[in-house]
Amino acid sequence: MQIDLAGLRDNKGGLGAKVEIRAGQAWQKLEINGNVGFLSQSSPELVFGIGKKELADSIRILWPTGVLQAELDRPAGQPVKIEEVDRKGTSCPLLYAWNGLKYDFVTDFLGGSAVGYLVAPGTYGSTDVDEYIKIANVAPQPKDGRYSIKMNNQLEEVMFIDQMRLLAVDHPADTAVYPDEKLMPAPPYPAFRLFLTQNSKPPVRAVDEKGKDVLPALLKVDRKYPDSFRLLPFKGYAAPHELILDLGDMSQAERVVLLLTAWIDYADSSSNLAASQAGAKLVPPYLQIVDQQGSWVTVLDNMGFPAGLPKTMTVDLTGKLLNKQDPRVKIVTSMRIYWDQILVDTYSGSTAPRVTTLEADRAGFEFYGYPREVKPDGKNPPQYDYHDRSTTSPWKNHVGRYTRYGDVRPLLEAKDDMYVIMRHGDEITAEFEAGKLPALPDGWTRTFLVYAAGFGKDMDLNSANADTVGPLPSHSGVPD
Repeated sequence: MQIDLAGLRDNKGGLGAKVEIRAGQAWQKLEINGNVGFLSQSSPELVFGIGKKELADSIRILWPTGVLQAELDRPAGQPVKIEEVDRKGTSCPLLYAWNGLKYDFVTDFLGGSAVGYLVAPGTYGSTDVDEYIKIANVAPQPKDGRYSIKMNNQLEEVMFIDQMRLLAVDHPADTAVYPDEKLMPAPPYPAFRLFLTQNSKPPVRAVDEKGKDVLPALLKVDRKYPDSFRLLPFKGYAAPHELILDLGDMSQAERVVLLLTAWIDYADSSSNLAASQAGAKLVPPYLQIVDQQGSWVTVLDNMGFPAGLPKTMTVDLTGKLLNKQDPRVKIVTSMRIYWDQILVDTYSGSTAPRVTTLEADRAGFEFYGYPREVKPDGKNPPQYDYHDRSTTSPWKNHVGRYTRYGDVRPLLEAKDDMYVIMRHGDEITAEFEAGKLPALPDGWTRTFLVYAAGFGKDMDLNSANADTVGPLPSHSGVPD
């Protein structure tokens, strides 16, 4: 059997790939070495002997970037061309909430907690180890008297979950509440605070760097994004692009906050290394305004960006609009950020939300599997159907010790480096007693936030200690 590999995210010839074949009792393993290609000693095609077998039961490829791929029942006697699968091996753990009938997907979380993430040769990124996640698209309901939240580790990574809480935020029904959450490229990270909003409105105009009107794509959360920017051949990288927003009349505004709902296609360690070798730069979003002279000036060097799958981030512009006669702002970046909705809020009411924090009454840990990825319109970002799952995956495992299954509530009580160490497919189910919440005042409503603290580590070839659970991360020395 002759096999010809074609890399997608790896080099085109699959140089360095390891290929195993099983055909009945026969097993062989070959590697594409550096002495292949034109005028070289060996052919870039791999040739396996499988005797009289008519097909290979399985072909297993380990690509240089660590992607593991399996092909089944491929026929012998003819060349077999295998293209590298377009698979995202790492992201973040996923959050689900009970809605009264079933568990609904909320979003991912702890997108900034990656340890060993290579940002440039010899340089590793800092970690933002906690996050407040708004349960925005699900109305949580008690299940047997308790709110039930699930954390599922879906992809090829190990997670270290240190603390988990549920926050009930009560506020007037004609307002909405948002945590001040965003992913920053470096410390300091935002301290916990809540924005109370009311009658938030879209900008009056929005154009990209080419002057194209993109406002229709920003009016509502509908999976339609301004996405005409040019993609570079490195995962997560794009050519520099701009989003210019006219906020409308801000002359009477005492407070101005942007509410930006978006998702990001992350760069990974390997793409950062490749980009650095090519001289490409990843520019996190920065924000400019128009000054009194009509010139663009930068007021936020690091605006922040959404951490992973769709969620809403906040940007406080209070006191930063120097020219209220020209209330335009410009967002500039070279990251692959897909803005779905942008709203402007000027609410300055004095009512303070009431926050009640619940600790988990129960927290179980078990293997659940891999909820099915769903793309309603056939494009990214994916959603997940919790109740349609597989119990198998193509992922590899970090070598090391994981938390035993069972009760893990004591491990989630404090941010103390005592972790629930999760392999892919593992799941935490945390339950919070609904009866501990106070009654709602008349005319008020309740919004839920999940607080999570911890770390994650992928198996990218160029990440630090990418094959092992250890060394264990620690909050010691990590900025808040």
